[in-house]
Amino acid sequence: RYSDMVILMRTLKQHAGNYVEILRFANIPVVSDSSAGYFETTEITDMLSLLQVLDNPRQDIPLAAVLRSPLFGISDNQLAEIKLQNSQAKDFYTLLESYAVQNPQSRIAEILNTLENWRTLARQSSLADLIWRIYSQTDYLAFVSALPGGSQRRSNLLKLHQRAIQFEGFSSSSNI
Repeated sequence: RYSDMVILMRTLKQHAGNYVEILRFANIPVVSDSSAGYFETTEITDMLSLLQVLDNPRQDIPLAAVLRSPLFGISDNQLAEIKLQNSQAKDFYTLLESYAVQNPQSRIAEILNTLENWRTLARQSSLADLIWRIYSQTDYLAFVSALPGGSQRRSNLLKLHQRAIQFEGFSSSSNI
């Protein structure tokens, strides 16, 4: 059984996220005062990549990250298969669109539809509402809760939602 233990490090910037992930994987409760560690956690990286894609879907790296994430669960083999069908496209999103047209009942077509719905929601509602809708529609909070260190991962996602609420309050007060 673990009691209160403290790990002190000279610099958290480069290694805190690694230590946090390893301790969580070992089911050791951990809290890090490093904001860099927070932004490097898998669940936050997944959500930030998704928000980047919703802002501009023609960013290949965030798009691939989102597709491979537990949010959508597309395998590397599936992504490679799509890429091999048309290597002339300028970006991966164009490949996905082409694939969805050729395969309208595919998981890819469903994902593109979901992304478009979320993009519409992003234009019509607040960031916090968008994030909460994503959590609700994907059961992502439940998913990360079942992982090692699940309660902390869930807490990280709730903190992201809370930060979105705070940002909205800040941005609306600065427009006055």
